[in-house]
Amino acid sequence: MVFKRRAVVVTIWSRVLKLLKWVLYACLTIFLATSLSFCHLLSQDQVKSLPPLDFEYLARDAHYAIGDLSVTVPNIAGGQGIGWASTSGKTGTLRLRLFTFGLFGESAASLEICARLTRVWAQRVCRNERPGTTKNIPYDGFDIVPRSSIFVLKNIGFAWGGTAYEQLTKILKIDHSLHEANITCDAKQYCHGAISVSPEVVAFWFVSSGKAHDEALKLARRQGRAIVAMVTEGLGPIEKTDWLQD
Repeated sequence: MVFKRRAVVVTIWSRVLKLLKWVLYACLTIFLATSLSFCHLLSQDQVKSLPPLDFEYLARDAHYAIGDLSVTVPNIAGGQGIGWASTSGKTGTLRLRLFTFGLFGESAASLEICARLTRVWAQRVCRNERPGTTKNIPYDGFDIVPRSSIFVLKNIGFAWGGTAYEQLTKILKIDHSLHEANITCDAKQYCHGAISVSPEVVAFWFVSSGKAHDEALKLARRQGRAIVAMVTEGLGPIEKTDWLQD
């Protein structure tokens, strides 16, 4: 008799647990459906509230004086899409990085700007192409800075220690002319490179980590040639396109 009562109790609890399981499943389904609908409506509202893009302004060229260089980049490089550029008016420095379009969730409508850009390299990078030596542009970008203003790099620090100013100073002590790229690597094999892009201006960038010195130097030489080509031929007053040939 006791055994039968226990069996009945177990059966009842089993049914109760199954019922609770289905109730929880139903509640979770409703919650997720409601949440997804809310997120969808929220994204639609956000899109509707965005101002229309000024394609003409974004495609227009901006001109900067960096030491003895005259540099031209499209205004869109000041935001997102084909790249990112920041300048310092006081010291005449430029930081440039190329991005893959869509990395920041740009809308498909933004692709309309590609054909409006005045520079061939900008049009092609905007279309997610990496022609010619653009393949060798460092992923993390590069700084171009007048030799007389390298102190501004004191404000750029690295998670692994030191500043950009310290690294560039070390490279200049090794090779002041920098007619071709040279590097400095710390004990942890974090390597930085630099090269002259004009008599007054040098480019500085992060090369690699974990590579042997000779391997990192070979990589830096390829990157340095690509940077010089981009700055002198792609960003100069009159664009040249030889450096874009595969």
